[in-house]
Amino acid sequence: MWKTGGDMVDEPRQEEAPRQRLAEAVGERIRAARRDRGLTLLELGRKCGTTPQTMQRLEAASMTMSLDWLERICAALEIAPTELFIDTPEWVVRRHLARVRGEAEAVQVRAQGLLLSLDQLLEAADAVK
Repeated sequence: MWKTGGDMVDEPRQEEAPRQRLAEAVGERIRAARRDRGLTLLELGRKCGTTPQTMQRLEAASMTMSLDWLERICAALEIAPTELFIDTPEWVVRRHLARVRGEAEAVQVRAQGLLLSLDQLLEAADAVK
């Protein structure tokens, strides 16, 4: 037992800490996947057949996540349950690659614009001669 603000509180059991960290990590990955897909808690809750409050509690790891919840959430997010337990889920890699592709396309468009501008400048110089 330990004291906090004058109250005696049971010390958390040693085996609960790793379990809580895992639940928090899974919740964070669910939140990231939800946001990556542009879903609100309300929308994900509807897809899972529950309320946004329950979804928030699951993401925050303040509610125990059963296998049923895990299956519902993964189905709604269209991800494999294993992606919530590995270091770099496939959807994170896909999102990163999409962002890099988008940046590369933007650079290509800017480069084409510069080349077009250079061609126009050369044509104008030729016209002056």
